[in-house]
Parts: sequence; structure tokens; C-alpha cells
Amino acid sequence: MVDGAPTLRTPDDERVLRAWDLAVFPRGETGTHQLRNDTDEPAHVVFFSTVSDPEVAVYPDEDKIGVNAGWSRDGAVPHVHGYVEPR
Repeated sequence: MVDGAPTLRTPDDERVLRAWDLAVFPRGETGTHQLRNDTDEPAHVVFFSTVSDPEVAVYPDEDKIGVNAGWSRDGAVPHVHGYVEPR
């Protein structure tokens, strides 16, 4: 977290992040997380990832599983291709 005050949601709780906070997420459902900015001020964050290709993600709020593949290859279709907003 660089600056701002975004809210981090995990399966255990929600908390507001502050400058220099660090969050680590394990693979699988225990690592489920959402980062959102509920303020009127900008928030600047830095993400580092060990995502592999292909990668499987679980979206428990939407009862969905996402499979992201091909993002690391030239000419790959973005993983959002064909995404439909939940009703």
C-alpha cells in the first residue's frame, strides 16, 4: 500500500489499509480477497503476484470459478473476454 485508504476484504474481516501496509494471500479460497476504495480520495497500491498460467480463481460471492489461461502468451485473448455481469 503506497497511499490512500482502501478497504481490504478477506474471508475473516474488512480493514482499512494505510501507507506501508502489506497483505499476503495464500492460494485457494482462504486467500480470497477484494480491495476497494470507499473514499473520495485516490488510493495507490502496488501488486506483486506469483500467478501461474493457467490460473484458477474462486469468486465465492458470485458462486463462480474463473480460469485464466493464455495471458502470458503473445496474441492471447484477455481473461475478461465474454465476461457477463452477475444479475
